[in-house]
Amino acid sequence: PNTIVCVGSARVTAVVAELRRARRDSEVRAQEAQAAKEDGENAHRMKDEFLSTISHELRTPLNAVLGWVHLLRTGKLDAPTEARGLESIDRNIRLQAQLTADLLDVSKALTGRLHVEMRPTLLDEAVRQAVLAATPASTAKGVRIDMALTDAGVAVLGDPTRLRQIAWQLLANAIKFTPRGGAVEIVADAFGNDARLIVRDSGRGIDPEFLPRVFDRFTQADSSPTRAAGGLGVGLALVHELVGLHGGEIEARNREEGR
Repeated sequence: PNTIVCVGSARVTAVVAELRRARRDSEVRAQEAQAAKEDGENAHRMKDEFLSTISHELRTPLNAVLGWVHLLRTGKLDAPTEARGLESIDRNIRLQAQLTADLLDVSKALTGRLHVEMRPTLLDEAVRQAVLAATPASTAKGVRIDMALTDAGVAVLGDPTRLRQIAWQLLANAIKFTPRGGAVEIVADAFGNDARLIVRDSGRGIDPEFLPRVFDRFTQADSSPTRAAGGLGVGLALVHELVGLHGGEIEARNREEGR
């Protein structure tokens, strides 16, 4: 009888343990399902926000172009106003083309098709071309660009087109967040055995809470429709991808509290 009772007790204990394990498994699955639901909702919200942003960003330069084309067709503009209109059309068409190119590059990065063609080149040349491309935007906003290059130049193994894209994206981002009358500095130099590219601006800086996510795709410190600065939140993410493909590292920081 004693042996029979022990076996029965063991069976009951095993059943209880199995029920407890099943309950724990059920709770874990419920938590995973809840987490998956929240992730899905967040992804859906991010998709909606991105579609809204891209619609706004693509429509804005088109509206500016259409507005100036309408005014130019009237033939009633004086020469200075006509020249300003043509400059605006050129600037907004270039902006539209850049937005499209950024989206294509993001698509390539997401699918692993973003590549670089490495060959000996000068980082200085990439900086010069980037400054030249960014000058119209800086002039229109009243932001000065200061360029600092070494006499000997900085030779690197890299993709000249992509290096220029890196420098331009950093300049464009700095100009965007620098107030009128401010300055942006771009430096190319050697740091030990490495090449170094530095972009500094006199803007207000980045929110410390947002700083760790500044290179995330489709992420902006202010994503509201009324934000002061436009953009899709892909420029710095592309820079991060391209720097990584070159075997490099990138970081962003504020020089001091509030800057």
